[in-house]
Amino acid sequence: MKEPVLIFDFDGTIADTLEYLFVIGNDLADEFKFKHVERHQIETYKNMTLRQMVRDLGVPILKIPKILLRGKEELNNRIHEVQIIQGIAEVLLQLKKQDILLGLVSTNTLENIHTVLENHGLHNVFDFIGIGSGLLGKP
Repeated sequence: MKEPVLIFDFDGTIADTLEYLFVIGNDLADEFKFKHVERHQIETYKNMTLRQMVRDLGVPILKIPKILLRGKEELNNRIHEVQIIQGIAEVLLQLKKQDILLGLVSTNTLENIHTVLENHGLHNVFDFIGIGSGLLGKP
């Protein structure tokens, strides 16, 4: 019989990065001259495709690589402040006790993931971590 495996996303599932992404995104809107996202719009934008979001916010297409690079830099600078989603540590530890293989996938950096996991005593919970760099998801 095969062992059960559960795979989690990092940002928004394990790490509570939404507030940081919101603030960083609006800072970058000032810098790169596109529209701000208001708090009441967050859920709407979470349900949009990248193309829809770029169009709606008026993000300059040629500046997207630079915007993404700056956004990653800003998140890297604040990663020590990032908390985990409330209650997730207990869930992960319970799953681990049941001998379930736990995986993690993310477009975030391995260094950031390890920093957050170590800061919250979860550095030995995941059996594997997969990193993808694609804009449109995790291969």
